[in-house]
Amino acid sequence: MLKQQKPKQLGSLSCLPSWEQRFKELKAFKKAHGHCNVPYNYQPNPALARWVSNIRHAKKHGKIAEERIHRLDALCFFWNLKRNIDSAAVRKQRINELKAFKKEHGHCNVSGKDKKYPALAHWVSYLRRRKNRGKIDQKTIKCLDALDFSWGRRAWKQHVHDLKVFKNKNGHCKVPFRYPLNPTLGQWVNSVRQWKKQGKLTEDKILILDALDFTWMIKMRGIRVPWKQRIHDLKAFKNIHGHCNVPYEYPPKPALGHWVNNVRQQKKLGTLTEDRILRLDALGFVWKSLKRRPSQRLENSSKTCVPSKTRYTR
Repeated sequence: MLKQQKPKQLGSLSCLPSWEQRFKELKAFKKAHGHCNVPYNYQPNPALARWVSNIRHAKKHGKIAEERIHRLDALCFFWNLKRNIDSAAVRKQRINELKAFKKEHGHCNVSGKDKKYPALAHWVSYLRRRKNRGKIDQKTIKCLDALDFSWGRRAWKQHVHDLKVFKNKNGHCKVPFRYPLNPTLGQWVNSVRQWKKQGKLTEDKILILDALDFTWMIKMRGIRVPWKQRIHDLKAFKNIHGHCNVPYEYPPKPALGHWVNNVRQQKKLGTLTEDRILRLDALGFVWKSLKRRPSQRLENSSKTCVPSKTRYTR
């Protein structure tokens, strides 16, 4: 009976068949980026990122040959990434890269998904975490503030820009909290209202939003939008679809679907005034909502404006 051969123990990484290949890839990375700090989530070459991480782990446990250590030292390989990421040399290099990034893009919001600047994105994220913990020196803070660096996830200017785009498209700044086209914008708008209410919003930022006719007042179930505005939105919906049956979750304007549902409830409870009932009747408003899916309602919109009586018999 043949003896089962034991797998070779990887006492050092030198016996790995891919070591030379990975070493060449690391040299190419350094030539391109000026350092050997391959981020763990390095998308262009995930295997290289894992290899670099394994190298550090192996050195820490004494499982890498001395010859390999010397070769990596010759590349100025950082064995302790956390210690070196805080070094003056790395900080200076990253700030220069950030300046170049800003010159190219007009801002300092380096995304982790940016394949061109993976190490810079990692450093920027690291800086934000350090500042939140109060572990970053004032000199670095002042240097980055001079670049209009955003210590939050997204810059104020970027959100204001997105809000302007929304207003140009919709004619107002009433972004729904769950806005499918830009979910973070809806959440930011809600946060801005809270900050103003808590006195945490600076006067200059309030003035910027006031210039956009930003709506500060909100209700428990949505924004206080004038009745005339909602009637105008409903007319626009009818011009497109031929009826007033706005689905509750209507992606282009979710607030309109919610308002239509609330109007039906108000009439049912007897809290809707007679003049408003007449105005909606004049539009062919259906007081009993359809029991079909929203997609079916819109697909059948060209066929009829008012559902047949047989659908609404009690």
